[in-house]
Amino acid sequence: MSPYEEEAALDLSEFRPEEWAAFLFDHPDGFRLIKSGTEYEDYVISDPLLVLNGIRYVLENFKSVGETYSLAQIDHGIWALWSGELNLKGLLFDERIDWPIREATIRSMAIPFRDFLAGHPIHVMENCFFMWWHLIRVPGGYERRLRDAYFETLREILSINDDRCQGAALHGLGHLRHPGRFDLIGEYIDKHAELLTDPDGLHWVEQCQIGTVM
Repeated sequence: MSPYEEEAALDLSEFRPEEWAAFLFDHPDGFRLIKSGTEYEDYVISDPLLVLNGIRYVLENFKSVGETYSLAQIDHGIWALWSGELNLKGLLFDERIDWPIREATIRSMAIPFRDFLAGHPIHVMENCFFMWWHLIRVPGGYERRLRDAYFETLREILSINDDRCQGAALHGLGHLRHPGRFDLIGEYIDKHAELLTDPDGLHWVEQCQIGTVM
C-alpha cells in the first residue's frame, strides 16, 4: 500500500438491520469479515446505537438465520461478533447507549437458544452456543442492572427443555458474578438429580454453581 493511500474502513453503522445477518453469516469457510485481504482492512462505528439495533434484529430473527445459513457459517459469525474480528460485546456495556436498548439486546439473546438450538436434530452443535456467554462475560465493576439482565436471560435459557441450552446457560451462569446464581443452580441440581448421576458431570455443574468453571 502506498503511504499516500488510506486503508478502507467499513462503517458498521451504515448497515440496515436486515443487512446484518448476511454480513455476519453469508461467507465461505475461512473468510474473514475484517482484514480479509479484500475490500476492508478495518472498521469504525459512527453510531453505536445503530449497530446494536442491527445485532438485536439478528437475534430476534434467529429462526430465519438458522433456516438460511449453515452451522459452520453461524458458528463463524457468532465468534466474529463477540470476539476476534469484530469483538462487539463492548456495545453491551457502552453507557452512551440508553440502558433499555442494551437490556433489550441482552434479553433477546434467549431467542437463538429457544428458536434454533432447542430441539435441533444435530446432536453435536457448533460450540458458539456453549461459549456464547463466556465470550460476553461481564467485566468487574459494571452496574448491577447489567448483571441482572444477564441473570434473567440465563434463567430463561436454563428453563428450556434441551440439554444443550441448559449446558450453555449453566456455563454462562458460572462466569456471572450474581447473588442469585448459587440458589438457581442449586434448584437445577435438585430438579435434575436423576440425570446428574455421572460424578464428572455433577462436579462440572457444581463448579458453575460456585463460579469456578473454566
